[in-house]
Amino acid sequence: GYKVFIIHFDGASGTQGLNWLLDKSSKVSSELWLSREGKTIQLAPLNVRCAHAGVSEWRGIDGMNSYGRGIEIQNTGSQQYTDIQMVELGKIAKTLVSTYGLEIVGHEDIAPLRKIDPSGSKRNLFDWKRLFDDAGVHTELYKTTADLNVRICNGTEYKAINKFKKDTFVYELNRVGNWSKVQEKSTLNSGWVHNGYLIK
Repeated sequence: GYKVFIIHFDGASGTQGLNWLLDKSSKVSSELWLSREGKTIQLAPLNVRCAHAGVSEWRGIDGMNSYGRGIEIQNTGSQQYTDIQMVELGKIAKTLVSTYGLEIVGHEDIAPLRKIDPSGSKRNLFDWKRLFDDAGVHTELYKTTADLNVRICNGTEYKAINKFKKDTFVYELNRVGNWSKVQEKSTLNSGWVHNGYLIK
């Protein structure tokens, strides 16, 4: 069954992203598209497999198109998300989490060497904490016990994109073994850190 709700940006300033999703020759599809004005368009039934994840892996399972529902959010890839987008995304996520028990992830988490959505190349555009709160998903607050490299995914083989100083407060979003995806309490900076250096 479905396991994850995958958050994407469409990389477009206008409706080119939506048009691409509607074009059968693109071989790209998604269940949902969300405009900057907060309008959601359902492009496929939620029980139909769509092609938005590509080569991907999460928690040891390959091919997230078969295990995830996706939403494409209108964003060039370097824009802040609009407030109404976040409001509407929260409502959708709450429904999918409560109905299907889905875990919320980014395309950046399941295909980290290829994708940077929805958080952008510096992982600082997307408010994961707000989305998790709105979706009714609990997040724990931790403090870092050392200066930490913040990586694009869960392992030292993945590149570091940031550093969190010792005694930085972070919210834990996802945990995979010894690694946690976190968001800094005071900013939108997010990424993966070794959770052996997190204390409550």
